Amino acid sequence: MINLVYFARLKEAFGVSEEMLPSTPATVADLIALLAARGGVWHAELATGKVFRVAINQEMAQLSDAISDGAEVAIFPPVTGADMTQMTLMQDVIRVQTQDFDAAAEYAPALPVMPRWGRW
Repeated sequence: MINLVYFARLKEAFGVSEEMLPSTPATVADLIALLAARGGVWHAELATGKVFRVAINQEMAQLSDAISDGAEVAIFPPVTGADMTQMTLMQDVIRVQTQDFDAAAEYAPALPVMPRWGRW
């Protein structure tokens, strides 16, 4: 048995965010083939050439990676602007904020400046 978790466009397309799969496919490729065989949107979203990522127990996985019984398998689209193949640990890209957070001050340099007359 494995716990499947879907994120972003896949969660929306499949209409489910999480499910338990009673059998454990041997590899990620086997899992994708099993899900795609459901047909319809499953086949469309998991077809060859569609871009998505898979993680096993919060570790990025390849199609040839084995899936162990009891694993959590996440399937999700790639993060926009990030090269997931270069990330070793997600904690490398997440900052934990322990003090008060001022969004205006944090993101002010990245926001466009509106002209004084209030129009673009």
